[in-house]
Amino acid sequence: MNTVLIGRFKQLRRSPWAVVMSLFLVIVFAYLMGKVDQTSTTILVYSKDQQVNVTSLIHDLNQTQHLLFKESNENEARDQVKEGKAEVALEAGINDFKLILTSETTLIEKVNQHVKAHYEQRIQTQSLAKQFTSKEAGMINKKIEEAPIFKVNVESMQKTEGIMLQENMQALFGFTLFFIIYTIGFSVLKILQDRKIGVWDRLLISRLSKVDLYTGNLVYSFLIAYVEVIVIFSTFHFGLGVDFNGRFVLSLLIVIPYLLATVALCMFLAGVVKSIAQYQVLIPLLAVSMAMIGGAYWPLEIVTSPVMLTLSKFVPLTYGMDLLKQVVVYDYAWQKIAYSSLLLCIITVVLMALGINILEKKHT
Repeated sequence: MNTVLIGRFKQLRRSPWAVVMSLFLVIVFAYLMGKVDQTSTTILVYSKDQQVNVTSLIHDLNQTQHLLFKESNENEARDQVKEGKAEVALEAGINDFKLILTSETTLIEKVNQHVKAHYEQRIQTQSLAKQFTSKEAGMINKKIEEAPIFKVNVESMQKTEGIMLQENMQALFGFTLFFIIYTIGFSVLKILQDRKIGVWDRLLISRLSKVDLYTGNLVYSFLIAYVEVIVIFSTFHFGLGVDFNGRFVLSLLIVIPYLLATVALCMFLAGVVKSIAQYQVLIPLLAVSMAMIGGAYWPLEIVTSPVMLTLSKFVPLTYGMDLLKQVVVYDYAWQKIAYSSLLLCIITVVLMALGINILEKKHT
């Protein structure tokens, strides 16, 4: 096996441009597609209550990054949300507020938390001002900020999971898993090429066994893809400041079952095709189809078609995206991610066994 691995890495060293280009494309696409989450988002603000000083409220709310509050009127704000030109609008009251929206996204939660914190702070300040002098109220506010009196945890009684869409994470995970299919697919292609030109048979005459040949090639396919994932995630984590919600190392571990399943899928495809040319055509078709159905281009949480959702259950990329989002976005425990991991392991064993068996029968 080591002999095969060394040979493959020597070939990669002589011609690394395909892998380098794949890395470059993933980083560029993920950065550009996820950048929308890093830019300022405009929220239109209006009020039906004449006691509300909208201008002053907007000034206070704009003391944050990535959110831009802008004064508007009720008709314009509601029309913007209805037509999809704005995700959310804010109806401000003297002591409460309403969010006008069409769907739940990460932005909604971000706006809700920011506005709610502002209202709570203002009500608290007004309450203290009625009972204490300005100096005493200031000291109390400072102590509360340093050591909150209590902490509130909110849990849904229905136990249903909310939809959390993080555009930067969606783009990063989606494009990484998508381009990895090309990397693995064209590394498995080397097995077909070796068989065609007779290198495979000559290696079998030497001291190498079939187990060594298959293991060496498949381990190489996995390693080259895994190194690519590490480089991409590290670039975003250390270079672009994406913190992976504190689960960077775990995200690198949880992607392994998906990589193994993709290697097995490409091995199965190599077994069923009739020629190298057919394989080279099917790999791009497979990658694009899996990306569309499996949620790499857009999150499956927003898909409503029963047919698309049913098809996604048969695509390994679906479970790869699930694992990464469950760990990084939803912060699930190991027990909740076991289902997707187990399915990917089953897919790996079944497709790998079928692929190698079909290849051996055809060769015989």
